[in-house]
Amino acid sequence: MYKMIAFDLDGTVAETFPVIFDSFRKIVYKYTHKRIDDQTILATFGANEIGMLNQLIPNAPDRILNEFYQQYRDSHATLTEPFSGINSLIDMLAAHHVQTPMVTGKGSVSCRISLETLGLQNRFSPILIGSSTGPNK
Repeated sequence: MYKMIAFDLDGTVAETFPVIFDSFRKIVYKYTHKRIDDQTILATFGANEIGMLNQLIPNAPDRILNEFYQQYRDSHATLTEPFSGINSLIDMLAAHHVQTPMVTGKGSVSCRISLETLGLQNRFSPILIGSSTGPNK
């Protein structure tokens, strides 16, 4: 018998929403000098960060993605642990031979940054990432 429990990252494994909001607010302001609120950022959810940036800053320069990832790393410094109990839950599932994939709307780079910062790299397999064109979960 095949056993699996899939996890989402944002809001399920860790409270990453403040990191996401901070990163997008700072990058949007840097490129547009406009202040955006959480609702504006939430309206772009479904797409990964590439698609979100395309919606928030149309015709942005190519370098914006690398700058976003650096900002995301910097913002993530405020969040370095998953929700309480996540590590023990994953350990218990592994002990019972339950596969634990990650299904996220994030792109590969932001997902990797989050998992590494949270100390969760190599804890989920496979990792299924989002699309720049919209929801694919």
